[in-house]
Amino acid sequence: MRKSIISCFASVAVIALFMAMTACTADEDVINPASGEIDVTFTATLDQYIDSRAVSDGSMVDKLIFIAYDESGNEIAGLRQDNVPVSGGHATINTRVVKGHRYTFAFWAQNSACEAYSFSQDYKSINVDYQGENEDGEPQMRANDETRDAFYAVFTGYADTPVTEPFEKNITLHRPFAQLNFGTTAEDIAAATRMAQPTGSRIKIADGVCSNLNLLNGEASSPVAIEMQAGAFLDESLVVDGEKYFYLSMNYLLVNNERSDVTGVTMTTVMNRSNQEFTHKLDIESLPVQRNFRTNVVGRLITKEVDFTIIIDNSFTAEESQYFGDEHWTKVDSVAAPQHVGNEYRITSPEQLAWFQDNAPDEGSTIVLRKSLDLDGAAIRPLLCGARNITIDGNDKAIRNFTLTADGAASLFGDAPGLTVKNFTVHKATITANPDGQGNAIAGAIVARANGTVTLNDVMVSRSTISGACMVGGLVGTVTAGSNIAATECHVANSTIENAEGDSPRGLAGGMVGYIASGATAEQQFNACEIYNTVVKARMSEDSLTSGKFIGALQGAADTDVVRINNCNVMAYFEALDEAAAAQQSPYGTDQLIGGNQQRNGHVYINNVEI
Repeated sequence: MRKSIISCFASVAVIALFMAMTACTADEDVINPASGEIDVTFTATLDQYIDSRAVSDGSMVDKLIFIAYDESGNEIAGLRQDNVPVSGGHATINTRVVKGHRYTFAFWAQNSACEAYSFSQDYKSINVDYQGENEDGEPQMRANDETRDAFYAVFTGYADTPVTEPFEKNITLHRPFAQLNFGTTAEDIAAATRMAQPTGSRIKIADGVCSNLNLLNGEASSPVAIEMQAGAFLDESLVVDGEKYFYLSMNYLLVNNERSDVTGVTMTTVMNRSNQEFTHKLDIESLPVQRNFRTNVVGRLITKEVDFTIIIDNSFTAEESQYFGDEHWTKVDSVAAPQHVGNEYRITSPEQLAWFQDNAPDEGSTIVLRKSLDLDGAAIRPLLCGARNITIDGNDKAIRNFTLTADGAASLFGDAPGLTVKNFTVHKATITANPDGQGNAIAGAIVARANGTVTLNDVMVSRSTISGACMVGGLVGTVTAGSNIAATECHVANSTIENAEGDSPRGLAGGMVGYIASGATAEQQFNACEIYNTVVKARMSEDSLTSGKFIGALQGAADTDVVRINNCNVMAYFEALDEAAAAQQSPYGTDQLIGGNQQRNGHVYINNVEI
């Protein structure tokens, strides 16, 4: 329960005042010889304070509560200070303690108007009320409430050692919270606004959030399910990894120092149209959180059910971000063999990934990515060495932040025939195919040349650039003659697909696939795939080398050639880089979904595709 300070020692104060009036008028000693009291000064500073009036700058905090405990851990009520002013992220606490005694000191700083935090009766803990109402009868907790920012520290320097002389200490207070943020793209919020006006958001978490903070040791306890009511949007952008997002939701969650998970997360966007409320719910099974860290969920979160990215900032004002669970490549020239168990190769480090640059896995084997890998901008070469019938199980992990340049054909997995890739993400990659002198400069993030039957299931390419002179695709450069592709729930987002300049033939760029050759015995299938906020930059050296938002062109040599595009969303941009590309006319409509059909045979079936 919340407590206010009421002094119970009026008579003692009167006696002390009388003694002070009759004492020597000389300068007061810092150690009072009559009482044995010692002067103590603490200068408290809020960690990461920035006087910018931005979210998480600490400027909403305006008061500090100072609490002293005796050697038994009991609060000394006469030393408590309930309203120490905080200005510019700093506060000064002056007090007196008794020489020869042991003490623990706690510091809690918050916004004076916030009613969500209250001290226990013994002042040993702070309680966080996620569910109650304030004095005005309104919900105690709302999403996007910056007044709930708070800071905490405990000083135990004299918990075991008695105080023997005056001292001054600088104390840095840190947030005991994780901050959970949701941000959507500008295109997404614009699309949502065309349907209804977004007005705010609310958050629900089933488990992993605590409601009690022990002020003596900093441990959080008392797990509680929370449901914060809708709060108005914050008037600024969420900036993550240098990219700006519309700030949908910001929440402070009491958690412990170690990284843990909150589970059963639902973020609801509230919208209004003609005074009628509409909602859109985003359900996430679990999210990593850690005290004094930011967990950012960013992507297209309202109008489309697409993959999102979870990014951890190692501080509330971090300029750089880390992607949860990544293993980094500390020595880019180091290589290690992966664990090989039965038919499975298991990758847990960038060094083990690098092993596949010069070594082919056994035919028919499976490569499992056990951890996400951040290659820190390193240059790598295509993997797998042409191994056949390999399955890449991304295990919902990512390989990110790398460059790959090759002559003739460039892609992460080379030209491996019969390749299957599932549950896998490529993020922040730059993949470039240079001409090989024979007219080839083919590029795709996953496969340059798809040979045999290539199956892609839940594969995502995001914030990447794929470039080559001819046959360039977000996922696949070209499906070769007699081969076929089956892509399900695959995504290309925030990326650039470009025909590079050069003497080689130029053209055949597509958001998913650059070119599909004829002769396949099975249909080419694209189901529930999406291209989002991606630009196809086209050059065209010949009329037949067209480009498109989804597929650059089909060879179309046989009537048995069949391409099916079902239940897909294509939010891509077509940018012609020369006059020929600007003049191309697709036989499949003016939206440039497919650039062309070279020999005008075969069949294309487009069903429920939003462009």
